[in-house]
Amino acid sequence: MSQRRLPAEVYWRRRLLVLAVVLLLAWFATKAFGAFGAESRPGEPVAGPTATPPTAATEATPVNGEVTVNLTGDTKPCDPEKVRVSPSVRSGQYVGSEVDVSMIVSTTQKDACVLDAKKADLLVVISANKNPVWDSSVCKSALLTKPVAVSPRWSTVAAVKWTGRGSGKDCSGRQGFASQGTYVIKSATIGGEPGQARFRLVNKPKPTVTKATPSEKPTQKQSD
Repeated sequence: MSQRRLPAEVYWRRRLLVLAVVLLLAWFATKAFGAFGAESRPGEPVAGPTATPPTAATEATPVNGEVTVNLTGDTKPCDPEKVRVSPSVRSGQYVGSEVDVSMIVSTTQKDACVLDAKKADLLVVISANKNPVWDSSVCKSALLTKPVAVSPRWSTVAAVKWTGRGSGKDCSGRQGFASQGTYVIKSATIGGEPGQARFRLVNKPKPTVTKATPSEKPTQKQSD
């Protein structure tokens, strides 16, 4: 007995039905595998790789209101043309004694360096009424006697002292002290940007003499 061939439409419907069933099974399998692998609760996002947060830098603990900051130094000499030395002197210091001076050193170099005042030909001049009183070229010393480490974008403050005396011809200790008045201090390396400051020296106040109250004279009594 011969069988009739089914129409083409029937074959196509059967193929589409089988394909739909396969796709549906694949979709269910994917969902089930994803839920099992994630092991997460409904409504919670699937956990991904956890990034390790960067370690925060340890903050310095203030001691008596002061914080010490350690800067990276280097042994490379500073380029004198890229260094600025700015002096600062507190006004009101006394005539006849040493004068405290702050030398603020900074650089435009990209790397840290060390300033040697002698090798950099640092020149410091203190004058009054445009007349030199103390000249480092005479004294063979620019106040900065020790090398100063400098870091980029930072300023290093070096505390130094001026004897308070004039330099004269030989910068000897026999030179007299500067008198009361206003002074200008200037400093610069060869080819570097100069810096200056103005300050005033004053005489020491005279000690106040307090007159003692005269004591009462002892009373003498004639004995019997």
